[in-house]
Amino acid sequence: MIKKKIGIIGVSGFAKSHLDSIKHYKDNCMLIAAFVRKEDRYEPDVKAAEALGAKIYESADEMFESEKGNIDIVCIPTGIDSHRDYSIKALNSGYNVICEKPVAGTIDDALEMKKAADETGKKLCIAFPIIYSSVIQKIKKIRTEKKLGKLVSAKSYALWPRSTAYYNRNGWAGKIIYNGNKIFDSPLQNATSHYFNNLLYVAGEKPDESAMPKEIYAENFRAKNIESTDTQFIRVITENKIKITFITTHACKERVDPIAEYIFENGKILWEFSDNLGSAKVFERTGSEYILIDEFNNGDIPIHNLVFKNMFEAVGNNIQPLSNINNAYQHTICVNKSFDFGIKQVDKKFLDELSVEKEMYNPDLDVSKEKNIVIKEIKKTIEKMYEQEKSFIEIGTEWAK
Repeated sequence: MIKKKIGIIGVSGFAKSHLDSIKHYKDNCMLIAAFVRKEDRYEPDVKAAEALGAKIYESADEMFESEKGNIDIVCIPTGIDSHRDYSIKALNSGYNVICEKPVAGTIDDALEMKKAADETGKKLCIAFPIIYSSVIQKIKKIRTEKKLGKLVSAKSYALWPRSTAYYNRNGWAGKIIYNGNKIFDSPLQNATSHYFNNLLYVAGEKPDESAMPKEIYAENFRAKNIESTDTQFIRVITENKIKITFITTHACKERVDPIAEYIFENGKILWEFSDNLGSAKVFERTGSEYILIDEFNNGDIPIHNLVFKNMFEAVGNNIQPLSNINNAYQHTICVNKSFDFGIKQVDKKFLDELSVEKEMYNPDLDVSKEKNIVIKEIKKTIEKMYEQEKSFIEIGTEWAK
């Protein structure tokens, strides 16, 4: 295999995850260029990128122009507000793109990106890495081959605590609008977006499709001192008549990693977040009983690296990557429409302010002066909602009335 040449936008923050994958696949690719804004220049990270072989540019346009015909893939591990512009510029300059999830801030942004990919014929990968896991791919195959009959519904929930350190880590965290662009940063759009996106992807009829939403109902609540929402419920009825339910919050004390349940005509699949992001149990229904017939996990292959491995194959064989603009913009539609329902501030009498031992997002952050504002009894509330597939309002939650 001829090594793929890679350029990257930024070398700090989440770009380090992309750089780790590039280093992991050093026999398959090489980093040859990086754009670093003057105001973001952090010398140790710049030196690390140069050590990998990158020529440093101070303008994305300059990098795109100077490296024309020399770069195979451009990585865009940047903030949500810049996904559209960088992706479209890279595509129009003749490059394939790995854009960090989510697609973009708005439906219009996502459709502009899709148009650019369609018109240029270049690959636009959206880095939702869990789609690449062997577990999700096996679940998708069971669904598309109807081994348990038709998929009827799917649901998931996650409680991931986030302190003030998380929201102070950059300028756009917890914002609805940043740099003049709508970004709708929220659990559904960002930290737990993978687990909602998994539901849409598995619900798609074909191996490369996600289900298109037809009806959307949502509830958004704010406990923390942010512009956006930290606690969300969304129910989607897809065009192929599958009901999807998702519940998520950052306003919690306890961490409860995501779980999901896929209900079929003749069985069900239970998925759970575990080591290396995923394991599953498959049950066949016999009368009123569910019999365990299979279970599997992802093994030891690092999930995040699979995005790059698959993209190399997609570019080399001229096929679409597993997670691409065509099966990722459905997520953007749902996020955008969910905000049409507004955001309700939770009354302070239902909140607790807790000290922080460590920030889940980054355990190395200094949290000595940070706080975690949580909704009282939120874990019990969400567990009840998940069981009944009802919203905060529908189960009669006092602070949601």
